[in-house]
Amino acid sequence: MKALGRVTLLFWLLVLGSIAALQAQIVETGAITGVVRDNSGAVIANAQVHIRNAATGLTSNTVTDSEGIYVSPPLNPGDYTVEFEASGFGKVQEQVRVEVGQRTSADAALVVGS
Repeated sequence: MKALGRVTLLFWLLVLGSIAALQAQIVETGAITGVVRDNSGAVIANAQVHIRNAATGLTSNTVTDSEGIYVSPPLNPGDYTVEFEASGFGKVQEQVRVEVGQRTSADAALVVGS
């Protein structure tokens, strides 16, 4: 009887462990990614990207890599304003909506300015 009790206990531990593992895999965030270029199509490295949640006002900041690509940190679903800027260029803003488990694209073409 003790062996049967141990098997039953082991079974329930495995079931509960599986449920916890499945819950840990649930994605509740999204992300914004894109490429920043100048008006001739050349990529802009180290461009500043400021991402502001329209509902909460919370902001996240990132920069583009050597290929002009950026990826936001995980973001809660909602509407966002994405502002792009780089030295010697004017600022550009895009409005995007982030959905659960999705990568939303927001590219920018910066124009030479002050």
